[in-house]
Amino acid sequence: MADFKVSISFPVKRYIKKYLQKKYGKGPVIANRSDAIGYIVIALLNRTPDQSVNIIDQYNDLFEVQIPESIYTANGLFISKRQMRMFGRLVDNLFREDLFHFVLMANENYGQKYAYALQDFLAYYGITEDDVNSESLLKDFKRRKLKIINA
Repeated sequence: MADFKVSISFPVKRYIKKYLQKKYGKGPVIANRSDAIGYIVIALLNRTPDQSVNIIDQYNDLFEVQIPESIYTANGLFISKRQMRMFGRLVDNLFREDLFHFVLMANENYGQKYAYALQDFLAYYGITEDDVNSESLLKDFKRRKLKIINA
């Protein structure tokens, strides 16, 4: 018997989509509890539809996740617009955590300057200046650096 799937497209920023595709593959991600993204999506599922207004305005791309029948029958099929927005913010936070920890590691282990390490990270994920301003990320890193080091 075939396992039917339902696709949900999450609005995300273009650089987040590139980051997720590099980590989880270019095709739609199949939601499951064996990776962080699948676990997050499953946690957001509801059994009742959302009637809220459209609050998804700051995103310029979509990231597709497929929900297998076995999961949506157990957890529901609906995700509110508010939760979709939360997904975008959460994944952006995960991206920044990965980026900032990579930059610190490259600096501590290899003496690489922060800006160069940041550029290497972005290049690895195929993220360009058209996707996100690297200077803004570097400023954000510098603001959070002490908190990350002292954690």
